[in-house]
Amino acid sequence: MRRITNPAGERNKDPILDVLRRVLSKTEPNLRLLEISSGVGLHAAYFAKEFPNITFQPSEYDTTLFGSIDAYRQDVKNVEPPIFIDISKPCTDWQNEANINHTMPTGSIICSI
Repeated sequence: MRRITNPAGERNKDPILDVLRRVLSKTEPNLRLLEISSGVGLHAAYFAKEFPNITFQPSEYDTTLFGSIDAYRQDVKNVEPPIFIDISKPCTDWQNEANINHTMPTGSIICSI
């Protein structure tokens, strides 16, 4: 497993983090965030360090990126293994839909960061 670099992701991680600091709680415990289209895994791991109270669930259509996502998440404890999601399908058709509903309770945050 190796981290794939993403120059655009590196450039925009801090501006995105500035927005997340305004909208996400750092104090409410046990929050979960489903990241749609995680790419190489840079953002989930970077933001997880700032929000230890949030468990990040990365997802990606391109399963060849799972190794990179796993490599990035090795540095943090609050990022789950990546899951496959095809957002062109209804969420009830997602391969992991039952697992997502079980692990992402009402009030969870779902976003593409």
